[in-house]
Amino acid sequence: MRLTQDSLTIVKQNQLRAFCERGADILIRLYPDVIQWRDLSHQSLLNLITDTYIWTEEHARSSQLLAVRIACARLCLGSFFMQDPRYSDLQNIVKQQMSLYRLTDDDPINQYLLTIKSDWSKDAFKEQLPQLSELSTSILTYLDYEDWMKRLLINDWRISKPKENQEQQALFQTLTLRARNELKSSDEFLTFLLTVAQYYDGINCFNDPLSIRWFEKIIHNAPTLTHNNIISAFKPSGGY
Repeated sequence: MRLTQDSLTIVKQNQLRAFCERGADILIRLYPDVIQWRDLSHQSLLNLITDTYIWTEEHARSSQLLAVRIACARLCLGSFFMQDPRYSDLQNIVKQQMSLYRLTDDDPINQYLLTIKSDWSKDAFKEQLPQLSELSTSILTYLDYEDWMKRLLINDWRISKPKENQEQQALFQTLTLRARNELKSSDEFLTFLLTVAQYYDGINCFNDPLSIRWFEKIIHNAPTLTHNNIISAFKPSGGY
């Protein structure tokens, strides 16, 4: 049999597919509850493993073991946790792991995730939906954004919530800027709703395939549809 470049490509593709299957099995075994509340398909898990491995390659540290460890963090905290101010400690851990020539059996990423289990063990947005549903009817009334931010913080049981006022303000400013840039609109009400969405479901959740509630709900050439999609998610029947 003549070995060609196409043959090598097929071998590599089969190896990657087998790795992704093993990685998905690990996620299913370790985080069944997260997968359930996120309502993720098996294909979504395969995509997560694949995308994360590609991410390690792009950062010049291709490693199947590291990819699975980072995929665990992405599954629990959202695909863009490396950009979320609340997880700076974890970001430093990931960067430190990527700098190592050889990984050990010690898994500091998993250890960190266990210390903040309250952040990902339950669907925080759904838990708070009875309160958040008020926002879906607030469009015709005056909305006190500062008061709502305080309410979000008071009712948030998650360990990673910012404790100091300066940190709280910085976080909401970051999330608000992301929302405004994504909407490409001056609509303060929708911007605030997307700020709240990110507060619970992770920064940039509207571009996160792991966040079924928000992914692809912003349709840039259809503002009315975008408005309805966002409002619907805050209604009791729309929060999943």
